[in-house]
Amino acid sequence: MSEGIVLLADTVHHIVPLKDDWNKRSDISNLMSLNHDTHSMIEQMYKKDIVRTQSLLLKMLHGYRSM
Repeated sequence: MSEGIVLLADTVHHIVPLKDDWNKRSDISNLMSLNHDTHSMIEQMYKKDIVRTQSLLLKMLHGYRSM
């Protein structure tokens, strides 16, 4: 989305990880469909700055769903 490239989603990312809040496991506002490579990239971003990455993902998800 950030690079204008659309790929087939094959996994779902929990913006707030399940280990941090199990109750958000099926909350649509916490789920983002991604492909495996993008998911791996996001997981690496989480290791560097989870708060900033979560904020970015939430903004992107809200923007996408508002279209």
